[in-house]
Amino acid sequence: MNSLLPKALFVFFICSFCVYAKQNDCKLSVRIEFSQDNFLPMNYSINKLAIQSYTLLDDVMKRSSCTLEQISLPNARAFKMLKDGELAIMIGMSKTIEREKYFYFLGPYHTERIVAVGRTDLQNKIKNLTQLLEHDGLISVTRGAYYGAQWQTALQNNPNVSNRLIQLSVNQNNLSLLMLDRVAISFEDEQVVDELMLLDNFKNSFTKLFTLHENLVYFAFSKKLVSQSLFNKIEKQWKIIHPEQYNEQFLIHH
Repeated sequence: MNSLLPKALFVFFICSFCVYAKQNDCKLSVRIEFSQDNFLPMNYSINKLAIQSYTLLDDVMKRSSCTLEQISLPNARAFKMLKDGELAIMIGMSKTIEREKYFYFLGPYHTERIVAVGRTDLQNKIKNLTQLLEHDGLISVTRGAYYGAQWQTALQNNPNVSNRLIQLSVNQNNLSLLMLDRVAISFEDEQVVDELMLLDNFKNSFTKLFTLHENLVYFAFSKKLVSQSLFNKIEKQWKIIHPEQYNEQFLIHH
């Protein structure tokens, strides 16, 4: 009888370890910029903002005993997958009442300032949204992106503007079309544009025309894929790292 005790204890230990490992097997998928050929003078997915954002998320996840699985996806497809529970996390998400039904929001971590970018010859012609609406040039936007309440209202009040929109699934293609002269205006985060402005072949031809929208952005977690308890665990680590998370000194700036 006594000879069976060590074996029983060993089996119990192995089973307990397997259960513990299963409970702590936390691997979450995160969307990164869809990689494909483009005409930008830099790789969009490795711009400074993208690197800082991912590094910050990775740090929080490691402290939460989780790992990240990078998946290259177009923005609109990733948004649907996040909503349906086929993707765990998206970076750089604006918080809205509608989105809070489907996602947990961690942050904020960055002040996103969306600017309208165009050729330098438009600098004195388009200085605000009203002048942009009166202009007849094509505008490239990212499908599924949120450009603020003012833009949403403008689209509702000016339905013909929709005919001027070139909706793209990949962020990097917005500025690619601009450089190819296929659109007159593109919307982009100012930090990304400022990084491009350091390059001669971009700054000599293009300029920031006006600021369209400014808001805080977050890491969005799918409520269908991430449990409330797991998100609470991750959020706890975020607050330990950033005890004053809403103080601007902790936000990513350019």
